[in-house]
Amino acid sequence: MDLNILSQVQIVELSSILPFEWISPIDLVGRKTDDVNLVRHPLLVTPLQDGRYVLLEDSLLLHTLKQLNLKHLPVQVVGKGSLRVVVNRIGLVDIELDDITEICHQFPQQMRIASMNTDAIEEDHVCTVHFDFNNEQIVVHLKDSTSVGCPESLSTLIRSILPLGRYLPLWEETPQYHPLTRTTLFNGVMTLPPCSLEHICTAAESERLFPAGLMKVNTHCRIFNIDFPISVLADDNPLAEKTEFLRELIAFRGQTQRVSYFEGQACFLND
Repeated sequence: MDLNILSQVQIVELSSILPFEWISPIDLVGRKTDDVNLVRHPLLVTPLQDGRYVLLEDSLLLHTLKQLNLKHLPVQVVGKGSLRVVVNRIGLVDIELDDITEICHQFPQQMRIASMNTDAIEEDHVCTVHFDFNNEQIVVHLKDSTSVGCPESLSTLIRSILPLGRYLPLWEETPQYHPLTRTTLFNGVMTLPPCSLEHICTAAESERLFPAGLMKVNTHCRIFNIDFPISVLADDNPLAEKTEFLRELIAFRGQTQRVSYFEGQACFLND
């Protein structure tokens, strides 16, 4: 087992963790913290030069943990060279082609359908989004006048979609129809342009956040099942003591044969 992987698990100040995604108010409905007594997995982060960290997953979980008034969190700290950004194909639920067209008409200074003859958006400053509704396709150009964080036009597009329906990330082979009930799982597909890790980091630093779920960040080896007690994270003990508790916890899991390591893929600390 590569013990250097375990050194990536650290305890850091919660206030030093920056999300790169915003959370839809719909996702907060019914969210409870009463039964949260463990942090199941260390949060995946990458360090910034100023000592802060960019959260690379699950902004909703970070929001929930903040409600518990925790001072520290367990994280897996991974350098930028070991990370890869994958932009998801997005399934649109209860959204039709006419809805996308209407949204473009509402915000002509931020987006336009490619076939429309207008100079509202300079061609040198656009990112392209493709929509496919049962083989009826359109291309939308979004204004992208800055390389800092999420383009305002993309945020506007997603915020305009949410009151009408919802969206979900798709696996490569996600069927459009439920295999048993044959009900429609999504109406159309939205394909976004590539995104770099630098875009993600500048989004977190500038607070120009991306909508949640549009992209996924992968690492060479993901660490799971830290199962760190909330009670330890919430107490007033200094960071050094919690770090020592973490090391003892990992050592105990190893000694009791509860650590499973799949080289280059995943490490389970409480299997």
